[in-house]
Amino acid sequence: MKVVRKAVMDSEYTLGAWKGNDYGPVYFISYADSSLVLSTTVYYRPTTPTEVLMSDINRRVYSAFGEAGIEIPFNYVNVVM
Repeated sequence: MKVVRKAVMDSEYTLGAWKGNDYGPVYFISYADSSLVLSTTVYYRPTTPTEVLMSDINRRVYSAFGEAGIEIPFNYVNVVM
């Protein structure tokens, strides 16, 4: 959870906490296929495209997980012809 929070705070696209509040905690929302769904609050400029913001944060989380030796298994299919 700390990895996700740090990724949000370190992103160049996020703003400091809104109206003096610190960034909130990261919540464990649910399980999904080969993943855990996490959620948090992110403050950003209205002119920042959401896709750019989410991509930046997701890349930061992925890199931090890799550095910590955390691997996310993805479903795959072997096709033999």
